[in-house]
Amino acid sequence: MSSLSSPSLTDDPTESGRRMDVIAPSGKLGVILDSSHGGAPTVHVVKETSVIADMVKVGDRILAVDDESVQDMTAGQVSELLSSKSENAERKLSLLRTETEV
Repeated sequence: MSSLSSPSLTDDPTESGRRMDVIAPSGKLGVILDSSHGGAPTVHVVKETSVIADMVKVGDRILAVDDESVQDMTAGQVSELLSSKSENAERKLSLLRTETEV
């Protein structure tokens, strides 16, 4: 029987907001991303069934996936990257939550 990874969160306040690392387990994350406003892709929807629903909020900016910067990627590209890693035991999402979203 394989061991399941539990989601976890590391929180680091900065001047521009809070930088957070979310360790997500394998499988679907249950979030929808958007990049229509320019800059890093943002969390647009967090589904009720999301395994990281307690750690991610709408408006969080995705800075990196497994320490690979995604700030210049579209939401579609980041979604594809996350999907390609969905069978990994865990994935690290580095997020930025701005002051208005804290």
